[in-house]
Amino acid sequence: MKKTTHINHWLEVKDLDAAKYKIITGPDFDKDTTKDVERLTIGLDIQKTDKVLDFGCGIGRLMKPISKLCESIVGVDISEAMIGYGFEYCKGENNIMFKAMQSETAIPIGNDALDKIYSLIVLQHTEKHKAFKILCELGRILKTGGKILIQYPDMRQDIYFNYMINREQGGLTQPILEFYTKEELKRIYEFLKFEIIEIKEEGTDLFVLAKKTTPIGYPPNLFLKPKK
Repeated sequence: MKKTTHINHWLEVKDLDAAKYKIITGPDFDKDTTKDVERLTIGLDIQKTDKVLDFGCGIGRLMKPISKLCESIVGVDISEAMIGYGFEYCKGENNIMFKAMQSETAIPIGNDALDKIYSLIVLQHTEKHKAFKILCELGRILKTGGKILIQYPDMRQDIYFNYMINREQGGLTQPILEFYTKEELKRIYEFLKFEIIEIKEEGTDLFVLAKKTTPIGYPPNLFLKPKK
């Protein structure tokens, strides 16, 4: 019987160590964190006055070190269990806040509230139509002139073919992976009124660095249901 992707892959964790393993599979938690913090600090140009968002924050792996560089940082996640472990992991940091999301595509933060936003190892596990709406939400809560940095798997890499073969043969399918091309991401971000600063190819991933250039962002009626 083929396995199916299920959100419980992200919800079911037994303790803090298991939560760390869920985020970074294997022993490289600290090593990868240092590398990712450097990427975000330089790319987003994080300042002491910045209010920052970590979308899909998990236990706050990146929030803890980045909190020392900015005014405040808030993490949102669909998993209340992971956020619970986040309070434990980030204990003692007074400028960190966690918020649980009741929906995968709705962020409980007001308009134009944040200076910088990032999301690593998250949207790649989200179906593309949901990832599109999430990006709309990120644009809504980002201030005009604010920057965003998001990671996506690169469709041109061999990992794409390996994953598709495994899925077809009933192999590992948890979590799902959604792959993108540079041109696809360019069209999506430009449609949603972001100015792309850079799309960087690194390993098997694409990192999109962009800026919100208009106070309107995506059309406000984009997701309104048509009248009958």
